[in-house]
Amino acid sequence: MVSKNGFKIESVTYGNHIFKPKQVYSFVPPYSPLNKLWDYIIVTIKSIPNNPVPNIIRKGISSSHTKIVLLQNGIHIENSCAAEFPQNPLISGVTYIAVVQKEQGVITHTGLNNIVIGAFKGKHINPSVWEKADEAAKVLVDILKLKESSSVDWVEDIQMKRWHKIVWNAGNKSKTAFFLLLFIITTISVLNGFVNAKKRRRRKKKKKFHIFLQFFNSFS
Repeated sequence: MVSKNGFKIESVTYGNHIFKPKQVYSFVPPYSPLNKLWDYIIVTIKSIPNNPVPNIIRKGISSSHTKIVLLQNGIHIENSCAAEFPQNPLISGVTYIAVVQKEQGVITHTGLNNIVIGAFKGKHINPSVWEKADEAAKVLVDILKLKESSSVDWVEDIQMKRWHKIVWNAGNKSKTAFFLLLFIITTISVLNGFVNAKKRRRRKKKKKFHIFLQFFNSFS
């Protein structure tokens, strides 16, 4: 459907357009013309368990020159790519955008449009690779900002923004809000259990000490 008719995009910000991909692949192909390399591979598919991203992009990565950009929701989604491609700069990001797909290939953009990106600072990331990722993230922001109506920001702590996005989703999706509330209640319950258990242990220790004093005083 998409390979034949393209994407019909109706946007309050950018107007109405039809984007027809030159070619549709099920994976990222090698960049072959004149032996050039991909500068950026931008991943926008939904983040799911058993992350398929490394397998999808593997053929497109033949050098540490290529930067990997993960524009996906979720927490700690970068680990599989970081482990699979340790020499490639890894950029992480989240999007805030109000869109709805009316039917297959028809996308309506109704308002909000913001992208936040930053370098992934995994504890096993080589410092030199992280520095390249940080610089590449800033360059990507400048590229995406070429359109005046685009809202794109670089941040130093992208993981904090990922947590912000989860809370933002919770406020906009009733099911997500329910599970977030359930998570918060469960967490509070567990913490209270730890606190109460600690208090009970203290009371038991005091009681044992009091009994010991009584026993000791009976001989004095």
